[in-house]
Amino acid sequence: MASALSPQLAEPTTAELIALLDPSREYGERGYAGILEGVEDGSVLIEPGHSLPVLRDRATNRSIKGTGAPVGADLGGLQQTALAKFRDLAINDVPEYYECVMQGVREGDPRWAKIYGDITFGKIGEFRGAGLMTAAFMALLEKIHAEPEERLTTFEQPGG
Repeated sequence: MASALSPQLAEPTTAELIALLDPSREYGERGYAGILEGVEDGSVLIEPGHSLPVLRDRATNRSIKGTGAPVGADLGGLQQTALAKFRDLAINDVPEYYECVMQGVREGDPRWAKIYGDITFGKIGEFRGAGLMTAAFMALLEKIHAEPEERLTTFEQPGG
């Protein structure tokens, strides 16, 4: 029995789910036509998903490439609320967060050093011009790891 807060929606029919499939989408080795045949002969399971239907191979119960995201147990709203609360707290705790990161960096923990680098320089590959950033970063790493130049220092001795 459905309550007024969470009304029970009717399950979509197989035909309605098939109508949501994208013919131009990549579905692995099967292709769109193979997916339709599989749903028809029962070798492919089709279930409701978030924006696209979830496709599974009946024999292995594994997701098929191109499938939609499965519908969770209504955790979306709860997760969004928790994330919003976390972000509000995080904004208020920026100085504490920074101090925590810096403490980890000072202690030599590579995980904190990575977080510090991501914050300072941005994650490589996640913004425009990432190719240039990657090339610059690689050049910096090569310079850091290069053999140190051998330097000879001569001192003149007084009177000699």
